[in-house]
Amino acid sequence: MELGLETAREAGALALSYFQRAQNGELQVTTKGTQDWLSEADGAVEMLIRKRFAEHFPDDGFFGEETGSTGFGQGTWVVDPIDGTANFVRGINLWCISIAYYQPDGAKLGFIYEPVEDRMYSARSGAGAFCNGQPIRVSGQADPERSLVILGYSHSIGVEPHLDTIKRLARHHTEYRRLGSAALALSLVAAGRVEAYYEMELNSWDCLAGLLLVQEAGGVCTPFASREFIEKGGLVLGCNAAFADHLYKLFEIGA
Repeated sequence: MELGLETAREAGALALSYFQRAQNGELQVTTKGTQDWLSEADGAVEMLIRKRFAEHFPDDGFFGEETGSTGFGQGTWVVDPIDGTANFVRGINLWCISIAYYQPDGAKLGFIYEPVEDRMYSARSGAGAFCNGQPIRVSGQADPERSLVILGYSHSIGVEPHLDTIKRLARHHTEYRRLGSAALALSLVAAGRVEAYYEMELNSWDCLAGLLLVQEAGGVCTPFASREFIEKGGLVLGCNAAFADHLYKLFEIGA
C-alpha cells in the first residue's frame, strides 16, 4: 500500500512535467489507431512505475498498457500510466494515473491519482475507499431522472450499440457524459459525484483500480476479479447499489 501511494505520486510528478509541455504544444504525440493517442509521456511514466515495483517486489508480475505483460507472479501490478491520453495531449485536465494490484483471489489495491489537483483515490480490499485519506461512499440516488451516468466508447464495439445506449438512457430522462477517462469516471462514482460508469468493452488497465474503488465505496460492479478479465478486459459497469438493478435491466446485462 505504501509503495503504491508513493509510486503513484512520483509518477504523477513526472506526468505533470510532460503535461505542462502539452499545454505549450511541445509534447511529442503519435497515434496507435483511430483516436487512440500515444505520447512520449505514456512510455516514460509506465517505465518509472514498472521499475519501482520490480525493485521492491521482483516476484510480482506487471501488466501495463504500453509495455505489456511480464506474466502473472505471486501478484500482478495492472497499470495505465496516463488514462485519458486524448485529453492529456490537448492540455485538458481530465486524466489520471491508474495502478491496481491483483492476486489470484482478486484485486487487492487500487490507486487513481490526479496530479494537477493533487487528488489521490485509494482502496484496499476489505478496508474501504478513500480520497486524500478521507473515506468516500457511493451516492444513494436511485431515480433515473435525478441520476448522472458517464459512458465510455470503444471503436471495437461500433457506433450503433453506443447510440443505442444513449437512447436507452434518454428514454428514462437520465443525464449522461463522456470524460475520456474510465479510471477518472469510476473514481467519481466511488466518491458519490455520479451514479454510474458504463462501457461495453474496456481493458483491465483502464478500470481495475476504479472498480475496486467503487466496490470498496459500497457500490456494485460487473465481475472484474479474474485472470481472464485482467488479460482480455470486457464489459464494465460500476454504479451505486441503489441504481444497480435498474441499470442491469436497462443495459440487459446478464440477460
